[in-house]
Amino acid sequence: WACTAAEKQPHPNGGLPLFREGARFYLTISRAAGHCPARRKGISMDMNQRIIFFDVDKTLVDHGTWSVPASASAALVRLKEAGHRLYINTSRSVNEMKNVADLLAPLGLDGMVLSGGAHTAAPGGKTIRLCCMPSGAPEALLPRMEAMGLSVRWQTEEALYFQEEPPADTAQILMDLFGETPPVLRWSGEPLLRLVTYASPEQVESLRRAAPGLRFMDQGHQVICVTESGVDKAGAMLAEAYRLGYAREQIVAFGDGLNDCDMLGCAGVGVAMGDAHPVTKAAADYITASAGEDGIYIACRHLGLI
Repeated sequence: WACTAAEKQPHPNGGLPLFREGARFYLTISRAAGHCPARRKGISMDMNQRIIFFDVDKTLVDHGTWSVPASASAALVRLKEAGHRLYINTSRSVNEMKNVADLLAPLGLDGMVLSGGAHTAAPGGKTIRLCCMPSGAPEALLPRMEAMGLSVRWQTEEALYFQEEPPADTAQILMDLFGETPPVLRWSGEPLLRLVTYASPEQVESLRRAAPGLRFMDQGHQVICVTESGVDKAGAMLAEAYRLGYAREQIVAFGDGLNDCDMLGCAGVGVAMGDAHPVTKAAADYITASAGEDGIYIACRHLGLI
């Protein structure tokens, strides 16, 4: 069984919905979340309540001012007052959240999906769900990446490192975005959540052949995240929503990047920011304004959430 994210086809036997990547994706989600709790006997929920997932960069955080717009903060306060649950859903790791932590702290978030879906955590940082790469995958990929001359970051639950000294321009990009550059340390067998590299389509295809059981997510600008197959922001969103008893129709997601496409397509309502990638806009149910133009507030009002 398989369908596109936009079709949002339910599983024919009453289990979890099936989205991109077919049966393998379905099995990954069902291992993490079990059958949808909202369908279990004795569990009921007000269908007007929503669980809402926000991407961070250029969605909650306006890169023009490096702040959460006042209108977005006001919208989240009203969302909380209305009884909705609020999560961030970002490709940033725990370490990469440091320079936005103070911006997000006043928002009253109920949880965090981090590392592109590989890590879900409670507000205090306690891990709820963790998806590590399968044994043997780093051993297959890292030597090939190094032979290609690729700059590679590797990530555990708590740490992030460069495998080798990065090019100066790569280090500067990360400094500008995250406020720091990861230290250099060669991987020595630690359980990995993901590998992040910069690679051309041809290089990615070569890496796929070396490790066919993994997912290679193109985040744009040739930034490639490598995780266990089926791990992405959409899957983690569904797993957390179902764990808490929400049906898919109660999920709302906001995003702007290529790695948000599946998340928007799998949500009951997907909202793309006004300056989102065209492919991301095509996956959304509603297109709002950009972060700096009150996009969060406008969408929440339009959808009747506040």
